[in-house]
Formats: sequence, structure tokens, C-alpha cells
Amino acid sequence: MENSSPFSFTLPDGTTTGLYLEYWRLWSKSNNIPIEIVMQPFDVAMDTIKNKGAIIQGIFINDKRKQWADFSNPIHNLESGIIFSNKYAKDIKFSGLSDAKVAVQAESYQESYIAKKYPSLKLVKYENTSEGIKKLLNNEVDAVVGEIPNLKVELTILRLDGVYTISDEVLLNNTVHAALAKGQPSLLKIINDGINNIPIQSLIELEKKWLPSIKPFFSNNTFLTSLTMAERKWLLQLPSLRLGINSNGHPYEYVDDNGGFSGLSSDYIDHITKALSLKIEAEKNYSWVELLTAVKDNEIDVMSAIVRTQEREKSMLFTEPYFSSPTVLISRKNGFHADTLESLKGRAIGIPSGYALVEFIETDYPEITIIPVDSITDGLSKLNNNKFDAFISEISSANYTINKEQFADLIITGFSPYNLEISMAVRTELEPLVGILNKVFLSISEKEKTAIANNWLAVKVQTGIKLSTVLLWVLPISSFIMLIAILIFVRLNRKLKLEIIENAEHQEQLQRMAHYDVLTNLPNRVLLADRLSQSMVQCQRRNKSLAVAFMDLDGFKAVNDRHGHNVGDELLIEVAHRMKEALREGDTLARIGGDEFIAVMGDLEKSKDSEPVLKRLLKAAADPVTLGDAVMQVSASIGVTLYPQDAADADQLIRHADEAMYIAKLAGKNRYHLFDTAQNNAVIIRGQSIADVRSALDRREFFLHYQPKVNMNTGEVIGVEALIRWQHPVRGLVPPLEFLPAIEGHAISLDLGEWVIATALSQINQWQSIGVNLPISVNISAYQLQQDNFTTRLSALLAAHPEVNPHYLEMEILETSALNDISQVSATMNACHELGVGFALDDFGTGYSSLTYLRRLPAHMIKIDQSFVHDMLEDEDDLAIVKGVVGLAKAFKREVIAEGVETIEHGVELLKLGCELAQGYGIARPMPSSGIPEWISNWKADDSWQAYKG
Repeated sequence: MENSSPFSFTLPDGTTTGLYLEYWRLWSKSNNIPIEIVMQPFDVAMDTIKNKGAIIQGIFINDKRKQWADFSNPIHNLESGIIFSNKYAKDIKFSGLSDAKVAVQAESYQESYIAKKYPSLKLVKYENTSEGIKKLLNNEVDAVVGEIPNLKVELTILRLDGVYTISDEVLLNNTVHAALAKGQPSLLKIINDGINNIPIQSLIELEKKWLPSIKPFFSNNTFLTSLTMAERKWLLQLPSLRLGINSNGHPYEYVDDNGGFSGLSSDYIDHITKALSLKIEAEKNYSWVELLTAVKDNEIDVMSAIVRTQEREKSMLFTEPYFSSPTVLISRKNGFHADTLESLKGRAIGIPSGYALVEFIETDYPEITIIPVDSITDGLSKLNNNKFDAFISEISSANYTINKEQFADLIITGFSPYNLEISMAVRTELEPLVGILNKVFLSISEKEKTAIANNWLAVKVQTGIKLSTVLLWVLPISSFIMLIAILIFVRLNRKLKLEIIENAEHQEQLQRMAHYDVLTNLPNRVLLADRLSQSMVQCQRRNKSLAVAFMDLDGFKAVNDRHGHNVGDELLIEVAHRMKEALREGDTLARIGGDEFIAVMGDLEKSKDSEPVLKRLLKAAADPVTLGDAVMQVSASIGVTLYPQDAADADQLIRHADEAMYIAKLAGKNRYHLFDTAQNNAVIIRGQSIADVRSALDRREFFLHYQPKVNMNTGEVIGVEALIRWQHPVRGLVPPLEFLPAIEGHAISLDLGEWVIATALSQINQWQSIGVNLPISVNISAYQLQQDNFTTRLSALLAAHPEVNPHYLEMEILETSALNDISQVSATMNACHELGVGFALDDFGTGYSSLTYLRRLPAHMIKIDQSFVHDMLEDEDDLAIVKGVVGLAKAFKREVIAEGVETIEHGVELLKLGCELAQGYGIARPMPSSGIPEWISNWKADDSWQAYKG
């Protein structure tokens, strides 16, 4: 059986694998008996067995199968499990279902068992487990039954691990057997003897590999549910990671007194290690400059704390930032006080070699002389010794070093415009790791992030000499000495007051930076978490609601890239001010990093009370901003969730609002979207499906099969239809209906459509080189056909294949597709005709307006839908429809071809009706391009067809 993970499936390179395939290869090796393994769909495999063409690798025994099959000794045990709809309580039992719809595989043992034991249940049949789970997702059924290992894998593939859970209840526990058609006792004996000859240890290792391995890797790890199967597969091939550590990068990464890896980033690395079950080996003996060289030279795989720059992007890949921190200017108390970078023009500033700030300041402030230093400690020491006018550093690192080294004469005198977004970086060969690490960061709660920051970035400020110490020294002295002492004390106390004031101001400044965003002066993540928690408590007490709105600015990156960081920062400041003004008194607006903001709106009587505020926020973000001579404009995508309607904790509320924001972006941006669990799951799944198709296109996992089209009367092969297939690395061969609907109307469908056309043109040329001149028809979506540049793009594809006559390419439009502007589509088709490309109306008779399309669209061919052809021999209505379509084709002077011709009788009836052209399983199944020439040479129409004269 094909596409039944983990039992049997096909890898991208064409290798077949899985539990059953390895079992029978082991059987062959243990008995020195050669075997041939053929991958077939389940129903096809069953027909093959009945015709004594093979044995089937592993199925359950049931009464129906006993009528035509004999079974081998047991191969292994297999449990059948249940996935219930989330509308049921967690302790629901299968026996507790009443008049429910249950999805079950057609012709399976589970189907016969449930039908017999639970007759009140309505069984909805599916062809594969993936289809059954999708029926559950779409609320078409109340439960899905299947083999537990298969259910687990399919939940993982569909990224529904966190949405649905397999019940603890085991519905069935049965043995799996090989099956063969009755009447073959000798073959059955060979099979059973061979089963007995397999070493027991080999069987144990086989089941450990394919069945138990699923649980520890795919279950009990909520993070892994966010990874795609391709990412999980990639991780399995990754034995470990080499992490480079800046040995003196306090407080983000450093080597502690015990030789261990410490710092803020070490806590994030711990999260990564636990989430991925991945061994990470720390390489600790690097300076910062050595570290940058090491990742370029592939000595290490990952850097844990680094700022993205354009220069660095040439040699490494970056995650999204996981922490953000302001940069400060440090001066000598008794020297020049640098309050801004502008004030340093014409002066010298110290910066550690290799730091991102070097690149930023060289670009934005060429008038400042940069003096490179070895480290922050080295830089502060040289500033202390008057080697340059100021030093610039990230605030936490500067504060740590000033306190540790006791640079009493150095003070923070200003801020720079640069907010350092700290990311992790990986070497370019590990591209999949970037997306995986981003998902780890997203899985870390705001509470955990705050705890990490508080642990490593706590501010300590020395307050100088204590007044009480001075008094204890003064009081016992004689009056004369006391008089002198008092004079000394007065002078000392004035100095002490100044130091206390300075330190208090410094402490207040640092505390503010710990809770507010330096650029916009809005609350940061830390203060947001506190205010959101307080608002939730108040809502509970007052029996009111609150809204959490997650906002992302649309188009900000383009402004930042085009005009630079300074302009981008000014734009953020202005938009943040406007959005704050749009809120009500008492509401909170926080900046959580980059161009992302969160608003908390409390004391809502009704959920609709948030709508006026949300509209004001959209307007505030979208209004033009004038900066100098330039006018900038962005917009906002806003995701909203309401508490307590969304009964989640604070971290989850933010995450839900983030998910809703993603949907607002997908819907066209400059809008808000209210969080809805079911809808969000569906959109997220579609988004992931789109991403999977994009990745598959990049990895060349798609290919075309070709189904011949013939003239039944003359025997001529008139062309082939190109049919897309997806060779998934885990799911095996994925049929079009499982991925094409998900990308319909999305830009990736245009890329895939053009790939199909280009591949078909290349195939025409390849066949022509061996003397096979065969037209190819390709399916084209209404969405693609209605693109303004469709004719231009088609012309470019044809120009890229000058050796191909355009008349050999035909487009098939689904007649079930809705065409928004018939006149425009007709004009496009006529333009394509001028290029030499013809059109056919596919699935005719099933769609929106058959007669309108037939009358107004210049298609030379009509394809009768196979659903009518399939039943035309038994169903008079279908026969009448087929007859009517043939008549319409003749009336409108169009050619007509029938799809779904499965038998000789179908062909004869069609010929009687005047339809000579056909395709279908009765003529040929879709096949690889390599099989077409041989098939043509062997093809001969049935005598009854060729003899028919009409």
C-alpha cells in the first residue's frame, strides 16, 4: 500500500520505506528468497491480490476478506484508536456516542467491527487517514477511527497535534497478517515458514524503529507540534550543534568562574535544547572577532547573541530577534559629556572591533572618528584614561562592566538612536534551523522572557559613603576637633548629597529603561505583562471585558530599508504617539520590539466597545507622516482577542492576538481581525499548506504524469493531459486534491501554474527529439487566467522554448471556476490564440454557467466531466447529459472529448452518441513521461471501436 506512514511510503528520491517494507525485505534476506515490492493504492492492491497477482503486505482479518483471501501467521499487533471532536468532554468513550458520524477507512476491519457492534452510528468512509482527519476538522464527522501509529503521523503531517488528541481508549487490538488469494497453499506455507525464520531480535529492533519511536519524538512535546514534518525530518538528521561563545560578552554570554556557559542567551539555549531534544556543544574560547571568523569558516554552527547587519548577512543567517536593548553614550564625569551622536561629530568615539555599532555609525555618522577597542572593558578603560571623547555600548553590558571594574569617573550621559535587536545566527548551510529556532522563541512565554531578563540584567548602582558612618566618626570628638570636623563634614556632606542625587537619578534612569522602550517611551514587554495581569484581575472583579490588540505595521520594513534606521525610528516615534492618542485614558500601548505594538483596553461593557478604538488605531497608523521633505505612509494589521470570552492566561492572550493579526495580514492588511479558534486553526493550516507547497516547489518535489487522449475510431493518439503530482518526503505521493484547494487564489498557485506550463513545454521538446510529436494540455486556474499579465507571462514561457510549436500546448479551464469578467477572459484567450495556444473547457456541465461559457469563450474543445461518463451506462440522466453535451458541441462547432472512459462499453456508447475522442483508465492510467513513447508504440484501439462507423 502506498502513502500509509509509518507502514509504507515513498521518499523524495523515490526510495520506498516504512515498517512493512522493511519487514518484507527482512523476510527476503532471512529466507534468501527474492521479492518485488510494488507500491499501490489500497483498493488497487486489493484487486491485485484477488487476481493472484501478489500478496498484500499487512492487513486485518475480517469476515468479508475471509471469503476470498487466506492469511499468514501474525506479523505484529496493531491498535486502533479514536480522535473525538473537541466538542466532547475529555473523558468521552466510544460507547457514549449516540447517532454520531464516525469516519472510518472504507473496506477496513474497523468499518465492519463498528457497523456490527454500534449500529446506531453513521459511518462516513474515507480513502486515507488524512482525509478522515480533515473531515473532522471541517465538522463533517464527530470522530475518526484508524490505526494509532497512522493517526499520530497524520496529525503531525497536518500540524494538528495541538488541535486534536488521540483518545486513551483503544477501540481494537488486533493482529496484522499478510494476505493472498485463496487456492495457493504452497505459497502460504512459504510465507509462514519465512515468517518463522526471521530472528526475533530483528523484529524487536524493527518495531522499536517504526512504532515506539513516534511517541517520544512526536508526542509529549507541545513545541514539536509547531514544526512541519520536513523540519522534524531535518532535525532527525542533525546529530548536534556547535555553539560559539564570546568568553567575555557579559551579561549575554560569557564563561563563568567554573568554566561554564552563562548569560542571558544561555537560558534561551536551554529552551532550545529542551524543545528540540538536541545536543548543543559550547565552544568557549573565542573573542568576539574570532567568533565572527569561526562561523564564516564553519568551525561553529551557531552564535547565540548577535545583531543582524547587512555585512553579516553575506556570511550567516539570522533568526528573528529574541531580545531588544538600547545603546548608551558614556563619558567622563569631568570631561566632555556626549548626550547624542550628533554632539560627537568631529570627535572620537570608542567601539569594540567587530560590533554592529561600527557598521551603523560608519554609515550614518561619517563625521565621527571611530577608535576600535578589543572589548567593552578595554574601551571603558581607555575612555577613563582620556583616549577618546566617549564610548558607546549596549546598556546592560556597559552597566555591568562599569560596576565590575569600578569605573567611578564614568557616567551614562546620553542615548544613541540604535536599539540593538539581538538574534541568533547560524551558518548558511543550516537554513532550516532558522525557522525552527524562530518557532522555539515564539513558544517561550512572556513570563519566562521577563524572568530571564530580570535574572541577567538586574541593575546595581553604588550609592557612595553612608551618612551614618560619618556621624559615628564625628560625635565622640572634643569641641575643638568637633568644630573642625563639622566644617569638614559640611563640605563632605555637600559632595555626598550631589553623589546621592546623581546616583538616585542614575538609578531612576536605569529603572525606567527596564520598563519603558527607549525609542518611543512606551511601556515595554516587562511593564506590559504587569499591566495586562492587573487589567485581567480588575475585569474579573468588575465583571467586564478587556481587549488585547496585537499590531504590526505594514510596509515599515520597506521604509526602513530605503531611508535608513534614523528615518525609520522617527516614523516609529510619530506613529506610536498617534496610536497612544487614539486610545482611551487608562488603556496601555506597549512596544514589544521592531514595528510590533500591543494595546490593552480594559473596562469594556461589551465586546463591540473596542471597535471605535480599533478603528482609531488603524487610522493613526495609516495617516501619512511628513519627515523633512519626504512623506511616509504605513498601515497596521491588528489581531484582537477578548477576555474573559477567550479564557486564556496573559501569555496565551497575546499569542492568540498575534495569530489573529496574522490572519488580518493574509486578508489584505490595514484591518483588524477578531480571534476565533476554529477559524484561526483553519487559516493557520492553510498558511502552513501554502508554505509547504512553496518549499516543495523550491525543493523540486513536484513532477508531472501524463494521461493519453485518443480517437477511439481511428486509434490515433491525439495528445496527453499533464497531471501534477507531489512526492512528499514523508507522506509519499500526494494527490492534487490534497494540496491544490489550499493554495487556490494565492500567489504561490501562479508560481506552480507557471512551473507546470514550463515543464510541459520542456517535455514537448524532449519527446520531439526522439520523434514523438505529441500535444500536451495543462490545467489552468481561473485565478491565473484572470491575471493582468497572463498573456505576457505565457509569451515569455513560450519564448524560453523557441524549439516548441505553441500549437502543441493547450490550456484546460475548469468550467467549475468562477470567471469574474467574461469579456476580459475572452480577450485574454484570443490573445493566447494569437500566440498559437488553444483552450478547452474542462469538466463541462458541472459548473457555473455552461452555456454562457460555451457561447462567449473561444475554446475549441469541450471535455465531458467523468462523473457523467462513469455512470452513463446505468443512469439515464447521466446518459442524457452526455448526449446533450455532445449535441451542444456540434451546435457550437466545438470538438468534444469524454473523460472517465473505463470500459469498452463506455467507448461504444460514446461513439454511438457521436463522441470519438476519449481518455480514461480504460485507455491508459496517468504515467511518467518515460512511459509514453512505449505506450504509444503498443497502443491499439479496441476492434469494436475501430469497426464502429457511426
